[in-house]
Amino acid sequence: MHREQLGGFIFPVTIRPIDTHGGKGFEKINDSKELKRYLEHDSENDEFYVSEFIDYQSDDGCYRKLRIALIDRKPFICHLAISESWIVHYIPSGMELDEHKRAEERTVMENFDNDFAVRHREALFAIADRLDLDYVVIDCAVTKDGELLLFEADPRCRVHAIDPVDIFPYKPAIMQKAFDAFRSLLLKRSLIE
Repeated sequence: MHREQLGGFIFPVTIRPIDTHGGKGFEKINDSKELKRYLEHDSENDEFYVSEFIDYQSDDGCYRKLRIALIDRKPFICHLAISESWIVHYIPSGMELDEHKRAEERTVMENFDNDFAVRHREALFAIADRLDLDYVVIDCAVTKDGELLLFEADPRCRVHAIDPVDIFPYKPAIMQKAFDAFRSLLLKRSLIE
């Protein structure tokens, strides 16, 4: 949306300049005064993404974001980040410093196939069908009413197994399932070609 078209929103909204990532310039705007200040502060950009802000804060005051790889249309959990900030990024969330956060991530990751993936099966498959990609990574959360909230879908998102095993001993085996699925996808596609 061009800066001259911005306004008339039902607040709050989120805004960020087009072609930015990693939270750069990404803010929650609560009213027209905040929008005006934001635009005055960012005089370099003319095009912005604007979205309705959907509050997905959990009862404990934290925000949770899951990274899921859809590989050959099947979901694979890659991480759960728990943060006090509504803009959730894995590294700044301090997962490595908090054993309670890691315990929750472990539970979610170990039970993903029989819990989260089952509860959100229709939404995950609808995303896979709509995007029609062999491989895509989504960042998502769950709203207060239990609905899947999609933040981003990107075939270039980072999926890795580089977290220290002594702090995250549960991750290698879970991530290996995603890596094996990706390898199988490559082999399957190479045989078709």
